[in-house]
Amino acid sequence: MAPELSLAAFEGNSVMPRVRHRAVDPEGKGVPVRLLLGKVPGTAGSQEETLLASKLRQLMVDGVEVRQVAPSEVVALGASRWHVLAKKGGAFSALGGIWSGESKEQPDTRFGESWLSGALSVEATVEEAKKASNWFDGLWASSTALQAANLEPKATERVTVIEVPYQSKVAHHANPKLLLENAFAKEGGLQGLGKVTRLVYVDRYVPRSLLGLHSLEQILGALQYVSGAAAKVVCQRPELDGYGGATLRSAEQILTSSTENNLLETDSSVMQQWAVSRLKNKVSLAFSMDGYVPHRRKLLVQFAPDARYKTLKVLFDQGLDWMKRPRHAFGPVLAGPFVPGETHIVITRNDPLEKEERWK
Repeated sequence: MAPELSLAAFEGNSVMPRVRHRAVDPEGKGVPVRLLLGKVPGTAGSQEETLLASKLRQLMVDGVEVRQVAPSEVVALGASRWHVLAKKGGAFSALGGIWSGESKEQPDTRFGESWLSGALSVEATVEEAKKASNWFDGLWASSTALQAANLEPKATERVTVIEVPYQSKVAHHANPKLLLENAFAKEGGLQGLGKVTRLVYVDRYVPRSLLGLHSLEQILGALQYVSGAAAKVVCQRPELDGYGGATLRSAEQILTSSTENNLLETDSSVMQQWAVSRLKNKVSLAFSMDGYVPHRRKLLVQFAPDARYKTLKVLFDQGLDWMKRPRHAFGPVLAGPFVPGETHIVITRNDPLEKEERWK
């Protein structure tokens, strides 16, 4: 239980992926999971809130029960030191935190990367855990049940939300360029959007991914540009090559023979130059290696005045390489076949770009 969730709650080793695993065990050993919230994300707010609503909806589709407490109970929910409760047979357990008073900030209870930051992590005694469980049951009984349909994204002229389920059978769900072409089908695909004057793609990990760089080149290559248009990729430097360096390979060798998606510095540099060269007759592309890059992967596009839209923002939950190869697959990475991993994409049209961190 938590007053609210953050997007970070669904990342990596945070709480929500573990909650989902408890509910959807591959071996059929899932257990009932209940999530009690004070605030539920809306589907008509910022891109980040819309994405959060989409991810919470997927959790509900997977079988996690979600309820929202009454407004009068939100403060008490936030003040509780216990946030994760478990009951097996007659045994009770609870985990949470106690604010030490030494920190100037209240602990973060949103289950993200900084869950319980500023607090002392504690485990309840048996009696405390049982008492917390009974309190939770009382809140649960008086709370409002939510249905996945409550958070179903509503497509509008301004916002489109694309949900790609794990192992989706839809062909374009495993191809970022085709997925965007399909999303803009009524506009005539990516080419039909109009001419781009400036473009920024923010993704700290894209230089490390062969699939990501290949997908990025395909997407940028499908757009139209005004003369002199500039495109920038804001990212972090990939990992250094191992001791002794790496054998220099051509882009063609990497594309046709790499059996691993992960790129180290030398191969990544070659592939970056490959993308720049492939697009040089359309747009001036540059890679900017920054020390700090926001975690959210975004494509920010500004169009010429006569284009269909003024701007476009595409928020990629898992970047451009959410597709995975089956375990039995062998040979070059780009040869496939690919199976989609779960991902969510939020497209927003005509939103101002000035407030975006890496637009300026």
